[in-house]
Amino acid sequence: MKPVIRPANGILRDMTSTVRLLVDDMLSDACKIMLDEQQYRLLTRALDQIEALGDINFVLEACIDHRPGHLVRWSNGGNKQQDAAVDEIMRILIEDLGFTADLQEPAL
Repeated sequence: MKPVIRPANGILRDMTSTVRLLVDDMLSDACKIMLDEQQYRLLTRALDQIEALGDINFVLEACIDHRPGHLVRWSNGGNKQQDAAVDEIMRILIEDLGFTADLQEPAL
């Protein structure tokens, strides 16, 4: 497992509008992105990688760090190879963001 690279003092910010300026067609209308600056850079890198796969109807629905907990949701409509590539990119992103697979949504 890679070490968590999130800075201890990372301040969460609503990055939705910023990401929407870069890749509006890759975000759902209701998409919400709450990350710190380091996590934002990791997300945009992953979105660049997904964009390079071509037109696969990828849509990010949420990427939120709840501290503790997180929510990452997406959909895509590519072929099996493209879907597998997106799932791997997103798996790596989730790990790089410092999230764990067993803690997907905050407890209510």
